[in-house]
Amino acid sequence: MVSDFVQASLSSDLTKDNFPNLSDEELQDAQARQDLITNKVEVGLNFTTILGDLTNITDNSNPENDPGYQALHLNFWRGVTGGIGAHL
Repeated sequence: MVSDFVQASLSSDLTKDNFPNLSDEELQDAQARQDLITNKVEVGLNFTTILGDLTNITDNSNPENDPGYQALHLNFWRGVTGGIGAHL
């Protein structure tokens, strides 16, 4: 169910034909949200591809204390926007 939601969020063709009940402004907002989600997915995939096993949590008793977790949550998403080319 979550997978279906994520797939639909990333791949929906946000056009007036597909969503006739939405205003142009609502479609633009939806496109901006879709772009942001897409960029976050791209960054997350690059993060795991580049760092590999270093992305694994090593402190299972307190995952929030893990250096990889802290780096990801404190700094990693800060520069990710919905703009084209905004991801790594």
